[in-house]
Amino acid sequence: MSTTALPGMRQGTLGTEDGPRPLRRWVMGFAFVVLLFGLVCLFAIQHHRGDQVFSKQLLFLAVGTVAFVGCRRLRLDAIPQFVPVLYGINLLNLVSIFFMGEERNGATRWIDIGPLQFQPSEMAKILFILTLSAYWARADRDPKQLSSVLGSLAHTLPVAALIFLQPHLGGATSIMVIWAVITVAAGAKWRHIVLIFVGLVMVASTLLLGYQKDRLLAMVNPDEGGNKYQQTQAAIAFANGGVLGEGFLRGEQTKGGYVPFQDTDFIYSAVGEQFGLFGAALVLIAFLGMFFTMLLIARSAQSPMAKNVAMGVLGVLAFHTIANIGMVIGVTPVVGLWLPLMSYGGTALIICMAMLGLVMAVR
Repeated sequence: MSTTALPGMRQGTLGTEDGPRPLRRWVMGFAFVVLLFGLVCLFAIQHHRGDQVFSKQLLFLAVGTVAFVGCRRLRLDAIPQFVPVLYGINLLNLVSIFFMGEERNGATRWIDIGPLQFQPSEMAKILFILTLSAYWARADRDPKQLSSVLGSLAHTLPVAALIFLQPHLGGATSIMVIWAVITVAAGAKWRHIVLIFVGLVMVASTLLLGYQKDRLLAMVNPDEGGNKYQQTQAAIAFANGGVLGEGFLRGEQTKGGYVPFQDTDFIYSAVGEQFGLFGAALVLIAFLGMFFTMLLIARSAQSPMAKNVAMGVLGVLAFHTIANIGMVIGVTPVVGLWLPLMSYGGTALIICMAMLGLVMAVR
């Protein structure tokens, strides 16, 4: 099977004759565009409100660059021998939040380390990608067999459950998306995945907290004064932006701070207000380009482990992007998921950079 080559690449089988090297340059190019838009919007927010979100994000980017370089140098095929250690670290990391975590906005998701804040559920995603990829890379795993699929589910549920209990519905859902994407990429039958997902959704629906149910109900019964407030303010920002935008450092919603969490979960509204539909579409194109080239890299991988890792990163970043932008424009519930490479936050940006490094490590 052949794949479509991007400009400047020779067409080959499962990618290009040059292998993933040219594709890696395209991924980083698209990622740079997304990152640049995020920094520009954070600069505007800092300019108007005095919050040091842009300055701090530059520091986080410096640390993220170190994480990127470190992950880029990994030999992915050597990871399986460290799975017991990585999986144990992941569980301990998530359990620690219940003893050392700080409660904010009704959830215990953060650990304060001096002036820094660390979110264990974000590190859990990258560790889980590595351990689940190794699970399916073993020659004795048959993805067509339900027993192997259930084994992968047993590997997954402790991680997802610990995140769900924080409570963090979006984070737990991210883990399940990673499981589904990697498991399907390994060759599992779709019907097995669908049946398991339906069962899990039925169980999870009985465990949702009141505010989580309210957010879901707000999608069909809008309440501007309650659960729909953030999305209403984001819609006003997009309406202000029109086609070409209000212009850099302009826009009443951004200047006045009327959109809650605009520097984090709702940063896409700052793009829409300042740069309009044109800028918002450009960001979407950059995301789509990045994800498409990641898919080509996964298909060109020379080992199951490398392919699984690339697909896991693609799955979680694409899910975050769809969920976040859908949330901002009001078509999905408010679930508190950051926009990759754009939202303010040290843990999120560093983990994103590390994930890009893992994709760059694919051979």
